[in-house]
Amino acid sequence: MTRRAAVRELLEEHGRTHAGEAGIRMRGTPAPLYQLLVLCVLFSVRIRADIAVAAARELFAAGLRPAFEERALHAAAELGLPKTPGGLARLVDAEDLPKLAAALVRAGPS
Repeated sequence: MTRRAAVRELLEEHGRTHAGEAGIRMRGTPAPLYQLLVLCVLFSVRIRADIAVAAARELFAAGLRPAFEERALHAAAELGLPKTPGGLARLVDAEDLPKLAAALVRAGPS
């Protein structure tokens, strides 16, 4: 059985994921990965999983985002660099993307 088939079978049997219940739409961008990290941290607390999911959903609805993302994108735009995370990611190797984002935050307006 391929990985894809195994995942499809699991989703057919169980129907949903915690990430989906929390409203996380997985894409290759920093925001959903950050949201997934927040959800994982909430799962590490001694509370029921449904409470962790509900807390994550409320945090995201209230606007919780990685602080560097918006500031980094704003600074990138001011410097004439790509204005999207994907555009910035094409400028550097994947392991250097956090360094680029941090440098943009430091270079941008406070």
